[in-house]
Amino acid sequence: MSPSVVLLTICFWVCFVLISYVYVGYPVVIWILSRIFGHCAQPPQSCPDIDLPRLSLLIAAYNEESVIEDRILNALELDYPPEKLEIVVASDGSSDRTNAIVSRYLKRGVRLFDYSPRQGKASVLNRAFTQLSGDIVILSDANTNTEPDAARHLVRWFQDPKVGVVCGRLLLIDPKTGRNVDGLYWKYETFSRSAKVDWARFLASMGPSMPSVVSCIVPSLRGPSSMTWSFPCRVRSGLAMHWSLTPKRSPLKRQRRM
Repeated sequence: MSPSVVLLTICFWVCFVLISYVYVGYPVVIWILSRIFGHCAQPPQSCPDIDLPRLSLLIAAYNEESVIEDRILNALELDYPPEKLEIVVASDGSSDRTNAIVSRYLKRGVRLFDYSPRQGKASVLNRAFTQLSGDIVILSDANTNTEPDAARHLVRWFQDPKVGVVCGRLLLIDPKTGRNVDGLYWKYETFSRSAKVDWARFLASMGPSMPSVVSCIVPSLRGPSSMTWSFPCRVRSGLAMHWSLTPKRSPLKRQRRM
């Protein structure tokens, strides 16, 4: 073969190996490291109602009139003592009927924080955190629904004072058919994140399913940011992050925007 063909062949196989490592080798390496150096933490037993912490469910919303009512009704069905549950919708300058819809549920204990003009999700969450009364805050998007027992599954991890953030498992659901539409990539992400949690190297989380101890959070910088990446980095140094997985079903379901 000519030198040019040899060079192209080498380049092809180098690229093939690198791409294969990203999609196959990397998760396998992470899984092996998690088995050797990591630990698979077992969740504590659920607390009796009297010992449950006060919980704030914070729903960030911007022009979510098509889904916000379903989200509120779903939140009101949580299996959690009503006197210890605070449901808050933080509206980021919504210009549609989002605020009007939320206002219908004020008498049922839902709180509305209307931040106008629009400031961006990070700034809205920063301001909302200072007005919450819960010991633990669960962040949620407006198009995410939770199983009734999700809150109890998530907060039980905080019986360990070293835990600062817990992330729930997320399923992608087609709102028209109710069918699970998790693709191959999302299953890859789920496997990879689970291994990273066991290895204690989990740097990213999922915004729709993040509860955190309020006292462990420091405000982020104003302006655009990805809460998936920035939120875990705002937790006080030295605290652990856990991913709460239920064996038979996921505690969180997101309607896929079509």
